[in-house]
This record gives sequence, C-alpha cells and structure tokens, in this order.
Amino acid sequence: MIIALVLAAAALGLQAQTEALDSNPQPAPASNSLFKAKELTIDLYGNYSVAEPRGITHLFDTNARHGKLGAGLGATYWMTRNLGAGLEVTIPDVANANGFLFEQVSWSFNARVPLGHVAPYALAGVGRNFESSLWNAHAGIGLEWRLASGAGFFADARYVFASHETDSLMVRTGVRFAF
Repeated sequence: MIIALVLAAAALGLQAQTEALDSNPQPAPASNSLFKAKELTIDLYGNYSVAEPRGITHLFDTNARHGKLGAGLGATYWMTRNLGAGLEVTIPDVANANGFLFEQVSWSFNARVPLGHVAPYALAGVGRNFESSLWNAHAGIGLEWRLASGAGFFADARYVFASHETDSLMVRTGVRFAF
C-alpha cells in the first residue's frame, strides 16, 4: 500500500513537471547564420602547385620543394547551405606569367558541412589550361573558418588530373567574403 502511494505521488509530480514544460516551451535553437543558402562567396587566394609525374598513387612521396607560387580569384554560389557551384581563375605560376590575365579556369561543385564557425568541404570539377589548351579534372578537400557572416579564411588542397600533361597537387589559402 505504501509503495502504491509513493508511485502515485511520483506520477503526479511527473505530470505536473510535464505540464509546466508544455506551458513554457523552450525556444528553438538558433540556426547557424554564418553559412547561408543563396549565398555568393568571393575568394582571393594564393596557391602552391607541385607537379606529380608518377600519378596519384605516389602523392605522398612528392618532393614539395620544387613547386610554383600562384594567385587567383574565385566565386561560388551556394544554392543551399550545403551545396554550391563555383568558378575560379588562377595564375598557377606568378613568376612565369605569360601575359595572360589568367592561365587556368576551373568549374567546381562544392559540398560543405557547417559546424559553428567552421565548415569542412569537398570539391570536384573540371578546368581548362589556356597556356597548353588542355582540359583537366580535379578533386579535393578544404576547411573554411568564418570570423563573421560576411568574412572568413579558407585553406584547401586538390589533386589535378591533367590530360596529356603531368598531374599536380594544388594547395590554396586565402580570404573569403560572403554576400
């Protein structure tokens, strides 16, 4: 009998707590406003490219001391918070620029996972080297860190599968502005 009274009192107390929570709902968690859908990002970056004549299977055996420094400009439109499409123009070797405004154009599809102030991302696409008039494909990963909703830093690495040329590894780092 005593056990039945204790269980009944506990049930009434639990019901009172549930009713109090229902009448005073908690606010929904705020959405991550740093990374938005329908967002345009503009990138200004420096890059370092290293040729890989033996292919992707020897990627981690590459001698990184004989690379080229370059620079570029990119723009990505994020259709959703997670998926975007971008265009980049790059001068892969600033020391040997041949009078072109840019030597390489790349189109990429991007997927990101916003986690607070950071968003790891993956990218894949195709490009055109105007110096050699050849096409290439690329795939890579990166990380963006947003200082505020309109500005941040990023770094990424991609492997470039060149057609009829030597493959290469490109590492980029720069600033990203979001609109």
